Amino acid sequence: MTVFRNIAVTAFAALLTLAPLLGWGEEGVPSCEVVVPAGDFPMGQPVTVEYVVRWPENSPFAVFPLEVSPPEWGTAEYVSQETTVADGQVELRQRVRYTARQAGEYDLPAVKIPLAEGTLPPVGRFDQAPGRYLDAPAARITFRDPAPGRALAAGGALAALVLAGGIALVVLRRRSRDQAEESDRAEALAARLHTARKHRLDGDHYACYRELLAVAKELATVLEQAKPLVAALSKQVDRVGYGGQRPPDDEIEGYFRDLERLVPVYRNTVHPPQENAQ
Repeated sequence: MTVFRNIAVTAFAALLTLAPLLGWGEEGVPSCEVVVPAGDFPMGQPVTVEYVVRWPENSPFAVFPLEVSPPEWGTAEYVSQETTVADGQVELRQRVRYTARQAGEYDLPAVKIPLAEGTLPPVGRFDQAPGRYLDAPAARITFRDPAPGRALAAGGALAALVLAGGIALVVLRRRSRDQAEESDRAEALAARLHTARKHRLDGDHYACYRELLAVAKELATVLEQAKPLVAALSKQVDRVGYGGQRPPDDEIEGYFRDLERLVPVYRNTVHPPQENAQ
């Protein structure tokens, strides 16, 4: 009985040793997913398929470039790989570009991904040999003859032209309406500057700066050069409103000059003169 017990223990230990090589009971073993773009593709057009290997970050593996053979129906070209780490999981994407010589639905060729326990050696030392291979799942890809698509496109060209003409008419009408609205906005900005000057004459510098800031913010939605004025006036509004400070006259006049200079630029940007001529 003791002999049989020893044999059983030895066999169990051997199975535990072989389990990692066979992929039994390994929670940290890498998994593989084949990502084929949806739809079908014209024959002769390269299509990139991704082989995605994932494993936990705390179970380091070295993943070597995959091995793929050219299929009978076309060509296969290894393109690139990319590694990312997120939420404790490593994800390595290897890309292969397939091209079909004729239309049809095909099985992708068998792909083996070499693996090794641990991390890769330093750059320049790649003498580490793969310890195992991960088989990629089976997948299919469809290529079509592009000729029927071209014929269909030619047959619908007339309908497309008619539709495009109708859309162009709608766009022109909408553009005319939008231009009128933008012109009204430019006039409103000029009116707000006039209101700001009135507040200044009344001695209400806080209200004056608030109007100037409102004008600057509207200009900044279109003009990049108005954004520094928004930042500066935002500080001045707080200084004048909460600090009770009276700004110098040359400072206020400087803001008026900058904004009055930008209002015509705003008008010409949203409503160009050449469009007015049309």
